[in-house]
Amino acid sequence: MGTFSASLTLAEDASLGVYAIVARSAGEAFERTFQVTAYRPPEFEAQVIPDAVEIQRGDDLSVTVRASYLFGGPLPNAPVRWNILAHPHRFTPPGRGQYSFHQARDPYTCFDCRWEGSYTSGQSIFSDSGQTDAEGNLAITLDADRLEQLLPYAGANRLTIEAQVTGPDNQVIASRGALVVHPGAYYVGLSPRQYVSQAGDPLGIDVVAVDWQGEPLPDRSIRLQMHHHRWENVYVETEHGGYWESVPSEEPVDEVTVTTDELEHAAAAFTPPEGGSYQIVAMPVEPTRRSREVRSSLFVWVMGEEPVSWRRENHERIPG
Repeated sequence: MGTFSASLTLAEDASLGVYAIVARSAGEAFERTFQVTAYRPPEFEAQVIPDAVEIQRGDDLSVTVRASYLFGGPLPNAPVRWNILAHPHRFTPPGRGQYSFHQARDPYTCFDCRWEGSYTSGQSIFSDSGQTDAEGNLAITLDADRLEQLLPYAGANRLTIEAQVTGPDNQVIASRGALVVHPGAYYVGLSPRQYVSQAGDPLGIDVVAVDWQGEPLPDRSIRLQMHHHRWENVYVETEHGGYWESVPSEEPVDEVTVTTDELEHAAAAFTPPEGGSYQIVAMPVEPTRRSREVRSSLFVWVMGEEPVSWRRENHERIPG
């Protein structure tokens, strides 16, 4: 394999548009395109400024889009298009890596894998347009009820607000800002003493309540529930063979109430009666409208003498 390099200086009056570089060798042609545009330095800047970078469900959302000339004056009556993107947010306070603060709804999901939801490009939940006022500002507001309807993810959401401002010369400048919508004023963290246990043996769960900065909160009464998850696997025959369908079911097993102490945490114990997958769910004992989304859960696995029902996958199928 060999390589070479070359360069070409375009004339100052070169035409704008798409150019192609074509290389030919041994009867074959290879092509790569590039675009030539006329650079125009911006005359103004745009900013997206949330009133607060952290709010909780039940709060109003307030954001200001600010457009101003680079010499400092405001840009009034400028058209603005804006869009709100939502991402799932994982609360991970420092020093508490052993605790889970999110809602685990499926034991087959890899919650800590880098390719999971928090790394997606985001889901567009609302967009609109307007124009800046005499001070160069555009106020974006969503009341608490409307925001609650729009949030697509249970628990915490991370919102990105993107705005595009068009200047008098039709130049478009874009900017963005971000904020976190917490499920409530605090989080509940769960940490099992072991993830794999034996039927009939007590299973210990450590519980902690923390604020948004990860500081412990005493005197928080937390309800913990244990649910047994099962799957009924049914083989569905088709003209080309068939596939497995797994129908999940959930059975409440036990419930306890604990209160966090001045040493930062509380402890609970469950005794799973048989083998299988168990979900531990934590929530406030008396949830209010502003704390009903404060919830966390995790899964543990229990060995037993009887056969255990697991979700059947279709790994043996060959895609057609």
